[in-house]
Amino acid sequence: MLDVDDPIPGAWTLEVSSAGIDRPLTRLKDWDRFAGHLVKAELDLPLNGRKRFSGIITGTRENAAVIRLDDGEEAVLPIEAIRKARLVLTDALIEQALHDGYCIGR
Repeated sequence: MLDVDDPIPGAWTLEVSSAGIDRPLTRLKDWDRFAGHLVKAELDLPLNGRKRFSGIITGTRENAAVIRLDDGEEAVLPIEAIRKARLVLTDALIEQALHDGYCIGR
């Protein structure tokens, strides 16, 4: 439609962006909202000898994010110790985004 109507004089580039469905998890409510989805997290300081964690989000407990690791163990990550945490883009996450009404471009 933009090419047909040409509402912008001269050359132009259309850029579309969003925070994305694989956005960083920064608040406790984010961890509850995305329970059941895969996450990768990194801590500022090691917890039980490690800084990097990957697993399925199971929710929150007190002031911490809780994930189930690949080996079935549970990791309780204090929210203030999390340097970064990001959802991993999976089919299930895309399906939830579509269900929740997010627009996913092609």
